[in-house]
Amino acid sequence: MELGGPALQVAAGYRHSCALVTGGGRTHLKCWGANLFGALGQGDTRDRGDEEGEMGLELPPVALGGTPVAAACGYDFTCAILEGGGLKCWGDNLYGKPGTPGGDRGKAPGEMGSDLPYVDLGPGAVVVSVATAFRHTCAVLATGDVKCFGAGLYGRLGSGAEEDVGSSADQMGAHLRPLRLGAGFFARRVTAASGHSCVLGEWGGPGGGEGAVKCFGRNLSGQLGVGDTLDRGDGPGEMGEALPALRLPGGAVAGAAAGVDHTCVVAGAGGLYCVGSNSHGQLGQGDTQDRGRHPAELGAGLPPVDLGTGGEVASVSAGFSHTCALLRSGRVKCFGRNSFGLLGVGDLLDRGGSPGSMGDALPPVLLHDSGLLAVYVLASAAALAGVCALAYGAAARAGARACQGAARAPAARVAARLPAGRRAVEAARSH
Repeated sequence: MELGGPALQVAAGYRHSCALVTGGGRTHLKCWGANLFGALGQGDTRDRGDEEGEMGLELPPVALGGTPVAAACGYDFTCAILEGGGLKCWGDNLYGKPGTPGGDRGKAPGEMGSDLPYVDLGPGAVVVSVATAFRHTCAVLATGDVKCFGAGLYGRLGSGAEEDVGSSADQMGAHLRPLRLGAGFFARRVTAASGHSCVLGEWGGPGGGEGAVKCFGRNLSGQLGVGDTLDRGDGPGEMGEALPALRLPGGAVAGAAAGVDHTCVVAGAGGLYCVGSNSHGQLGQGDTQDRGRHPAELGAGLPPVDLGTGGEVASVSAGFSHTCALLRSGRVKCFGRNSFGLLGVGDLLDRGGSPGSMGDALPPVLLHDSGLLAVYVLASAAALAGVCALAYGAAARAGARACQGAARAPAARVAARLPAGRRAVEAARSH
């Protein structure tokens, strides 16, 4: 995949993708895929990436009126954090999910660049993490607060109600209250899926203590990790101290990812724990039994995912019905549903839902070159869209970005070359 420069970050949505690329001493955002609602930010509705001559230098950068530092792709809309901590979102404005009242933006001339307003999150708001999903967006502020807007069904906004938020100016800015996550809980990152959201934070302020994950929204399969199937965040008295943290066997929490109906958490020691729907083995337990519905399935009753020898996890990404883990060794292992080759192992067999399919028996993802080591992995929760990994070459090999799975552009397995020895940085922390 030619983007006209080295890729620093990748984000995948339902029908489009974006990447931060460098060139000429500047960082740009480039987007491709479906553009019916202007999610590519080009001032038109023409798709890009499905014909020759549309990528590489021919793919224009998104005009944002500032330098992007992170991006997230949702269902036909896109958000970018700019230098200084401002947030801009564009594309489909259904339910108010971009947080900019006034209709869709990005599909007509004069709607991008300095004409695209910042999302109003209140006076002095500085955004450090953003997550987009099917119908909502959540942003973490430098103060440790979290604000969510868009469709409120299931309580995924954590507002204590199910009303949509973001379609009018009187719902944003200072009117949009931060989530109540408990006294002393300082949010670091947020991850969101179709029906629920999870916040990774720590108690006692920044650097104040042990990390924890709190999830809210849809809980039909136990994906909130609280030992029942009751939704949280859609009624009064369900947030704050009343919202339990996801129950793990113990130890610090280093990362989290929300899939459509499951959630995975990385422990500080490198263990991986997953709860929720397990219809295709996406929890990696060698069966298809959901976990998290009952108290006995959490805490000491929740076994770690067995990823085999050298299976300590650096980060995790949860997709529609599959999960991908980036190991500290630089390898990537994926498990769960394997339609379209989502797991990237050269066949269409699901992994993780039957005995003997995990551990050393689980093959790593086949990247573009056997010498490549991944530094970031993204499995989109927005669709059965595939898996992408930012990678670099050992022993001064050239780096690459490799993607596996269902393709909406001509090729499903592609690579964008990076300069020799160049190591890509982590992509958006929302996923």
